[in-house]
Amino acid sequence: MVNHDADISKALQDLRVKLLDLSKRNRLLNFRNNRFCVKIVDEQPNQVFDYLVRDGKSMIFSPLPEPDEPEEEETAEHNPNRKSKEAQRAEAAAAAGIDISDDLPGPEEYTGHTEKKHTDNKLQTKLFMSELETRLRRIRSKARSLVEETGKNQFFLAMGFLQWKDREGSEEGYEAPLIMIPVEIERGRLDARTRCYSYKIRYTEEDLIPNLSLAEKLARDGLILPDFEDSEVATNTGDADNDLDPDAYFSTVGKMASNRKGWEVSRKMVLGFFTFSKLLMYHDLDPKVWPNESISKHHLVTTLLGCEVEPGTSGFPDDQNEKRTSKYLPLVMNADSSQTEAILKALSPQSIVIQGPPGTGKSQTITNLIACFLDAGMSVLFVAEKMAALNVVYRNLEKVNLADFCLELHSFKADKKKVLDSLQKRDNLQKRYKRTFGNTAHLESEIKRLDEAQKSLGEYIELIKKPVGPDGESVFDIFGKVELLRDKFEQPAFLSINNVDRITNGEIQEATNLLGELARFIEDLGLPCENPWYGYVPIELVYGDDREVTESLDSAKEATARVADGLSKLASEIQLSISASELSLVQLKAICTFGQQTVPTNLMHDLAGHFLSSQDGKPWDVLTSLKSVIAEYDENIRLSLEVLEEPEQIPSERLTEIDELLSNVQKEGLRSTTLQGAKEVGASCLRLCALVKQFQEVVNNASCKIHHLWHIACRLRNWLCYIWLYCLCRKISRYFCEDGW
Repeated sequence: MVNHDADISKALQDLRVKLLDLSKRNRLLNFRNNRFCVKIVDEQPNQVFDYLVRDGKSMIFSPLPEPDEPEEEETAEHNPNRKSKEAQRAEAAAAAGIDISDDLPGPEEYTGHTEKKHTDNKLQTKLFMSELETRLRRIRSKARSLVEETGKNQFFLAMGFLQWKDREGSEEGYEAPLIMIPVEIERGRLDARTRCYSYKIRYTEEDLIPNLSLAEKLARDGLILPDFEDSEVATNTGDADNDLDPDAYFSTVGKMASNRKGWEVSRKMVLGFFTFSKLLMYHDLDPKVWPNESISKHHLVTTLLGCEVEPGTSGFPDDQNEKRTSKYLPLVMNADSSQTEAILKALSPQSIVIQGPPGTGKSQTITNLIACFLDAGMSVLFVAEKMAALNVVYRNLEKVNLADFCLELHSFKADKKKVLDSLQKRDNLQKRYKRTFGNTAHLESEIKRLDEAQKSLGEYIELIKKPVGPDGESVFDIFGKVELLRDKFEQPAFLSINNVDRITNGEIQEATNLLGELARFIEDLGLPCENPWYGYVPIELVYGDDREVTESLDSAKEATARVADGLSKLASEIQLSISASELSLVQLKAICTFGQQTVPTNLMHDLAGHFLSSQDGKPWDVLTSLKSVIAEYDENIRLSLEVLEEPEQIPSERLTEIDELLSNVQKEGLRSTTLQGAKEVGASCLRLCALVKQFQEVVNNASCKIHHLWHIACRLRNWLCYIWLYCLCRKISRYFCEDGW
């Protein structure tokens, strides 16, 4: 922590030095040629400087003459006599009288006259047309990208290089540019003959920037780099621009370098990219450029260095301060509550830092801040690392008609003439605005309407901030929880809860925990309605009952296994088409009523298999009809037995009727039947009736249906005698029953 002016100045100087890169990675100290550089050859630095800077003219790049077309065998890769690219360039340059050495010719070599090629508007290069066009196209693209991203031109024409060594006697040398002319590259017209575009450069009219990195490096070695604009190297013509002489500057720097072994000045000229952003910051923090006030005493500098605590409280203004101040904010763009708080904080005497990810409204907040400061009659300096950020805010100001108050001071748009013209335009606009908006009486009603709307919004804010419920939560917080739940559940369940206005968060949390525990039980055990014990209400058990229950369950399990095994054997025996496990308990009981003594074995197999495997209801309909017929038959048999057992009680009229019936029976082919035979027939019919009754019970409890009735008749071929007796009894009943069949 520093506490004195001297310490502050030292700390500030240390920070300035950190902005300089004095390592060998810095191209301003260790220049290396690359694919984004173009060497200029056979030109005079003074002539190029005069043409670009003093006269403000453009210069066109000139390629080497194209070599003659080689023969096919000469262009083959396996040709050992094939010329290299450098050899072709040297041969083409020699044929055209062009010196392609890196060192440019000096003025003393042209004492008598000046060659025409050194007075034209062309910059000679050592590349052929196709190579030059490709390289310049890439350079132009990169230069435009850097300007769009940073807002600063980084393309320069470097004149003269100081060749220096880090240590005396070292074989490795380095080159540092001396004069840096900011230029921009432009594309010309397409040459119909070569099918290539021409390119030219021009001076951007920015200030010539000295090589501060080289000056600091030499200062640490005890040397002073002469200033290009110093009077010692100027021609003293009275004009600041015309006094600049590159050749004289090269001579001055050469004298300074002559004291070091292996140091010299090279008259090279190269177009390339150089970065000066941190160097400009280094220059701005120099106390010498602050004549009226020492930068070390500026309150912002002392605050950043920790020597002074900024007055005021930390944090955003309270609600009362917001009510007093936000009413008069001249906001020109929409702003939410957080942005409004940031604006109020920025308008306070404190310094703040506003952070936020992209899309959170920082540009809108800056636009509103600029409008507020303009309303207060203040000036605003808006600085950004990227030019895109400047353009976004400038477009926002254009939308709200405040762009006329903006003055662009960055990059190539900061030349003196444009700045002066822009200042003149703003002065005229200020006078016009005063005449136009001098009378603001018509705005009073609009301001009153805005005040009423703001008051209504303020009441709404107070309402949603009001605490409600037993826990004292605000309406705003409750609405936020509701929206979170709405997003979480696509189809929320609407529940009717009693005393909802008196439920606390603790009770809600307790209910939530119980629901979570229930969900875990359901996940482990499944839904209650799907459990085998669903509906069972257990009684109070005493100690020892659990063993009895367990033994009963084990017995039931063993019995179930035996039943399943028996069902499988039954299904295999009667050839069921359904699974035995699909039969109900009632159906199993009905099947068990079949007995070998009452039902013939073949009939048991045939009927049971057929009825249980049937898929429709036709056999069951036939059996229902047969049931009623057998019932009538049984009744008639009972009456017949009464007659046969006590014939003396029968009236003579009934005997006559029986005789007639017997005659009819004999006519049907039963002449040999006696009364005893008829009695036996009746007993057989009774047994058949009992069998049918038992079969009917089985059929009523079966789950499947019979498919074809004709199949039953085929299965009953062994029972034709019973059917014949049934027909005989039917005819006999006509003689003994008054009501008939």
